[in-house]
Amino acid sequence: MVSLSEILDGRLVKLDVEAKSKDELLRSMTAWLVDAGLISEQDKIKLDERIAERERLGATCVGKEIAIPHSHLESLKTPLMGFARLKEPIDFGEPDHSSVNMVLLLITPSGDTLLQLMAISRICRVLRDDEFVADLRAAASPQDVEAAFRAVEARHLG
Repeated sequence: MVSLSEILDGRLVKLDVEAKSKDELLRSMTAWLVDAGLISEQDKIKLDERIAERERLGATCVGKEIAIPHSHLESLKTPLMGFARLKEPIDFGEPDHSSVNMVLLLITPSGDTLLQLMAISRICRVLRDDEFVADLRAAASPQDVEAAFRAVEARHLG
C-alpha cells in the first residue's frame, strides 16, 4: 500500500508559490527535488521532459482547482510527492481554461506503473474529502500540509 503522508516530502511542500505558467511551476517543482538532494541535475532534465510530454497528452487537472502531474524516474527507489499551493491560480492547459491553485507532483520509480496508479488513485480518493481540501487551502506551513495528509489518511485509508 502507498501511504501519501509517507511519500510527501516536507522539503517539497511550498506555500504561496508564484508562477506565471504551468511550465514555470513544474520546472520549479522539479528544481525543489534537486535542491533537496533527491535527484541530480541530469535527472531533472529528464524529468522536465517527461512531465512536459505527459502534460501534452492531456492536462492533469482533477477538479477543485487541483492538478496531479506525474512521471517516473529510473534513479528513484521510492516514490516522492511534492505539493505547491499557488499565490495566484494559473491556467493549467485544460480545454475550458480552468485554473489551478494547488498541485501535487508525483514521481515514482520507473517500471512500477502499478505503484503510480495506486498513488494517483489514493490522491484522487482523499481529494473528495472537502475538509482535507479546505485544510490544504488554509495551511499556514508545510507542517500543516503534512498534518492534513496524516489526518485524511486516518479518516479514509487507515
